[in-house]
Amino acid sequence: MGLSLLLFALALFLNHRGRLLKFTAVLCAILLAVGTLSFHLASAKDVQIAVLQQENGYSAVLTRADRAIVIGCGGDGLPALAVQRQLQRNVVSELDAAVFPQMNDLYASGAEELLQGCPVRIVAAPEEGKYLRAAKRGAQENELWTASLSLQFWKDCTLETFPLDETRLIVRLAVGDTVLLFTPPGVD
Repeated sequence: MGLSLLLFALALFLNHRGRLLKFTAVLCAILLAVGTLSFHLASAKDVQIAVLQQENGYSAVLTRADRAIVIGCGGDGLPALAVQRQLQRNVVSELDAAVFPQMNDLYASGAEELLQGCPVRIVAAPEEGKYLRAAKRGAQENELWTASLSLQFWKDCTLETFPLDETRLIVRLAVGDTVLLFTPPGVD
């Protein structure tokens, strides 16, 4: 950006029949495009985690490049819309996985709308819960549903779910050397 401004200022002082000004404008546009592309290439290697707080619920959206995993889609209001907006910001059209630690208001009130609006390869959810039937109505035909999951993805990420009982899952996510543990309320 600074180099582009310097070239533009130089062109104003050395303007000879507008050729240098046109050349500088083209060069600035090329530099801007290269800078934008290099930013996207650099950030494509990083896993980004967005925690979307809803009234009485939460969602976590993990993205890398155009790939994503969603953990939870709950709360009052429109939690699925908040998740879908986050996915659109990251240009994601399909989820590698959707994980619902519990099928209750806190984690899954927007599950049906999320699953209707975005194809998902794997859905991890407990065997019972308030929103389970609605979530399955929103599911696509080719989705794999499971309560117990161990999935290696994006080379350095591991997602595991462990059924605590019929209504709750513990979720373990490892990204490189960082491990995140999602536990339902009341679990130590």
